[in-house]
Amino acid sequence: MRRVLLLRLGLLLGSLSLLGQGCVRTAPGPGPQLTVWGVFDDADTLQPLLGAFEKAQKRGRTKVEYRKISPPDQYEEILSTALREGRGPDVFLIHASWVPRWAGALLPAPSDLVPLNAVREEFVETVENDLVINGRVVALPLFVDSLALYYNRDIFNASGIARPPRTWNEVHDVVRRTVQFNPVERAQIDQHGIAAGAGRNVNRAPDILSALLLQKGETFYDSEGAVAFGAEERAQQALRFLTDFANPAKDVYTWQLTSDYSIDAFAEGEAAMMLNYSYHRPTVRAKNPRLNFAVAPFPQVGETDPKDRRTYASYWAFAVSRASPNPQAAWELARFLTAEAAARDYLKRSGSPPARRDLVAELQNDPDIGVFAEQSLYARTWRQSDNRVVDRVFTEALDDVVSGRDTVEGALRRAAEQIQAAAAALGRGSGQ
Repeated sequence: MRRVLLLRLGLLLGSLSLLGQGCVRTAPGPGPQLTVWGVFDDADTLQPLLGAFEKAQKRGRTKVEYRKISPPDQYEEILSTALREGRGPDVFLIHASWVPRWAGALLPAPSDLVPLNAVREEFVETVENDLVINGRVVALPLFVDSLALYYNRDIFNASGIARPPRTWNEVHDVVRRTVQFNPVERAQIDQHGIAAGAGRNVNRAPDILSALLLQKGETFYDSEGAVAFGAEERAQQALRFLTDFANPAKDVYTWQLTSDYSIDAFAEGEAAMMLNYSYHRPTVRAKNPRLNFAVAPFPQVGETDPKDRRTYASYWAFAVSRASPNPQAAWELARFLTAEAAARDYLKRSGSPPARRDLVAELQNDPDIGVFAEQSLYARTWRQSDNRVVDRVFTEALDDVVSGRDTVEGALRRAAEQIQAAAAALGRGSGQ
């Protein structure tokens, strides 16, 4: 009898033990593992933001690894190859101008996480124009840079110029007052009024031409989506205006095909002005720490109504790969990084101008990037089926006109034809 009681007691204890095991909480398994690729930012800039994202996750298990890809000029090729071979990142930086030809690799954001209305309210206007396809957001930016006017204060002071030019007519006046020709070799320019007018020896010359085209009201495409600026008078005016700076027959002649590279000429004190982005402020300072220079807004056509002001935008944005095994977590990361708190932290670390409207308001009076912050409100781009082709043909158009190899009309017509051919080759004949 005792043996039976002991057996029954053992069975009861065993059952209770099994029931108890059912109540024990097992440790959660590992959460999503995300990889982020960037091109310019060091880990010191982005890692604190990624760490904050990891801590903010409710599940607390998401891990993020950041990788800076070098060299920058091979980033796109390295990224494309990695995605094609199935070893690419979940989240990666993409230049805004790449979006049309990269659209097939980009996973649109979930509409409940990144609604279109939120993008319109939170970010400057060019973001919706550049990063939304068929009503879906395909990337989100940390910053928006834009072309502005760099000027040499010492040259301005020596020439009796009290303030930077606001209009292109005023730029012409400054050029006439600051250009200096060699007294012996009259064909040689010792001091340039502005480092602009040609293609290959001017940094981001295609963007400068694009800015002038936008200021002229160029739409680039006709109602059928075909490239249309090749024969338009306003486009011809823009190209002619820019190349006049390198035309010896004009009274604003100040630049040559043989001039030093524009950034070098400005940094060495050989140019009174240049047109460039905020990211070249450190470049200029590194080349010449003693250069006394400042930055002013990009010149406009006459006394332009504030709502009609234009300059050219250039920026990078976080996109999510269609091949990511963790698309929801990847987009949560992109959204987190571009929200107000993280974006503010990033701008402090990087010195970049803001993409968010709330941060524009905070930084408009900043002594370093205030000009660029305010410009982000009216900076624009135009949708290019292949930005590499646009860079090449705009550079060639500028140099062909300056060298006399082609006319303004012929150079623009050829540029438009090549851009349209590139669009057709990519299966995107429309700029919409």
